[in-house]
Amino acid sequence: MSIYEKIDKTYKKIWLGEQIKDDWLLLQTILTGISRRKFAEGLSIQDDKFKVLDVGTGFGALSIDIASQYRLIVEAIDIDESKIQVAQKIYNEIKSEEDFLGQINFKQQNVEHLDYPDNSFDLAVSRFVFQHLTNPVQAAKEIKRVLKQGGTVCIIDVDDSFTVEYPVDESQEILKKALMELQVINGGDRHIGRKLAGYLNEAGLEIQSVNIDTYAEFVRDPSLLLLQKLSFVKRFMAIEEEIIEHSLLTEKEFNYHFANAYDHIQRVKFLNDSRFIVRALKP
Repeated sequence: MSIYEKIDKTYKKIWLGEQIKDDWLLLQTILTGISRRKFAEGLSIQDDKFKVLDVGTGFGALSIDIASQYRLIVEAIDIDESKIQVAQKIYNEIKSEEDFLGQINFKQQNVEHLDYPDNSFDLAVSRFVFQHLTNPVQAAKEIKRVLKQGGTVCIIDVDDSFTVEYPVDESQEILKKALMELQVINGGDRHIGRKLAGYLNEAGLEIQSVNIDTYAEFVRDPSLLLLQKLSFVKRFMAIEEEIIEHSLLTEKEFNYHFANAYDHIQRVKFLNDSRFIVRALKP
């Protein structure tokens, strides 16, 4: 069994066996292993004294993937202490494997006010975090501060305008719109992808590249989307109260569109999901 297979097995065991806050996100972590590792393989990582900062580590998957492959130190931070605790538990189970090479320190921190000295890291990475930040430029400035001169940052995030499904379902679009509006109310931005390079540039970082990573699939057998359906259910049930509380949808509207959208997942034939990847350098 490869180290990646051991990691996946550990995540699945935790998801199946424990009651976890935001378990929809843990399921999404399991479902996106291939794309996450593709992202990690594109990073300029070196062994030994290399230090990596993982911003918004969530349940720790990217940090664990990286540390499993390289003899280095990863500092993995998240504002949510409960996610840090789960990540630490998973790491504690997997780090004793002979083929696990690196070391991870998990810490509860806010990226807008990092508790690290200047010039600490060779590389900073962040996956799907900037869409949630109220002040992304301040976050970028903090990342720049803790990077060593010549160090790099690589950020991947969403831009909903670049995601396509066919056939389109009206109820699913209404729920997505409510999700987007709720994220704006909470200080986030689901159109962050197109803005990332500008924010990093404003923070004083030199943009090295801007790419759009696209995943497209024709679904021959919709029954294969069972876990995606489960992820959909858990995700929207987790924010139902907030959507209704902010009058984005009434309870009746939410239940109607939720049921319709759930049924529609079985009819989806074409999926296209695109994410922005921006790499920048500290001069």
